[in-house]
Amino acid sequence: VVDGSYVWFGTRGGDSRYDKMNGTWKTYTTTDGLVNNTVISIAIDGEYVWFGTGRGVSRYHKPSNIWRTFTTADGLASNRITSIGIDGDFVWFGTEREGVSRYNKVSDTWQTFTTNDGLASMWVTSIAVDGIYAWFGTRGEGASRYQKLGAVVWEEDIPVSGSGQINLTCDIGVINDVGKFYLEGTLTSNLGQETAKASNSFYLTTSDIFLIFSTD
Repeated sequence: VVDGSYVWFGTRGGDSRYDKMNGTWKTYTTTDGLVNNTVISIAIDGEYVWFGTGRGVSRYHKPSNIWRTFTTADGLASNRITSIGIDGDFVWFGTEREGVSRYNKVSDTWQTFTTNDGLASMWVTSIAVDGIYAWFGTRGEGASRYQKLGAVVWEEDIPVSGSGQINLTCDIGVINDVGKFYLEGTLTSNLGQETAKASNSFYLTTSDIFLIFSTD
């Protein structure tokens, strides 16, 4: 894994870091703080480097040279980590036969996703983060795509009446972020019962967005 002027290599004898500037090597093992010398996956996360091993996860803080270990005792689904994906405040960990675990760096909590949640296979071989999506490659069962919840930038209750086609015009104001957004709507009755839902995606270059409800 490339990390600026360094390149990290996982091996069965620890993790080796190559300095491209001076052509030197440094190897980290369990003596330094690595949880296990069999390094299967590596991911760069700013000042941190994450290592997936056969006995858990190690996180290395480069400026302070401090290591931290995570195992099933902390919330990992399995100690055998096949892949790692950095996703802002979250870190995804693919495992052998136990699904995928997601670590929340802010709250220091874990959540595991399995085939019961929609994952194609419990054996996850690769992870890629793609905006609001996280992609998971599996062993022998294809790929899974998980859509994450986004932040709400605008929300408003709009009273409507009548039947047939109802045209509404709303101005949500200025959106400072860039990328893809979603407009979602829920139609409810006077008693507060949900009768229909609709959604539509758009980019910032789109001027008009339409939602069509069907209560049939």
